Amino acid sequence: MYVSYDDKFRLPENYIIELNYVRPFEYEGKKSYVFHASSRISADCVQKVIWKDNIKIYDEIEENVHKLKYKDYRKLKLEGKPKEFELERIVNFGKEFSLKIEYWHSKDKQEPNLGNLESKYRRLILFNSEDNIISEVIEKNPNYINPNLVNDDDIEIG
Repeated sequence: MYVSYDDKFRLPENYIIELNYVRPFEYEGKKSYVFHASSRISADCVQKVIWKDNIKIYDEIEENVHKLKYKDYRKLKLEGKPKEFELERIVNFGKEFSLKIEYWHSKDKQEPNLGNLESKYRRLILFNSEDNIISEVIEKNPNYINPNLVNDDDIEIG
């Protein structure tokens, strides 16, 4: 059974960014894609979409540069980090846009040694082709894992 995996980011100025992780296949001599991948690091390709004011301004399917090779996965495992761990991520949308995802300890302070699972906040910065910031936001990190929660029944408030 396959589970769909994707990232969706909402930024100010009505930008929505979708990263849909997909697998390619050939059917009757034509290349097609199935929108089912078990994780971001296992998908062969990614569909990158940018919406501005509900109008699609970018849509491409590209090779997934964040796919982990076995040696990189093994290194993370030896360091005690899960395979999804990252300190920051940059996603390029052709030569037109790039999205930088930084992980922050608080809304005011970035901790360079804390990654996507250990940081309470994340900063999303969308750049245009001249490296000018066109939208950015600091928000709660949905991937944060609170180390103080012991049981599955524990609930973090706030």
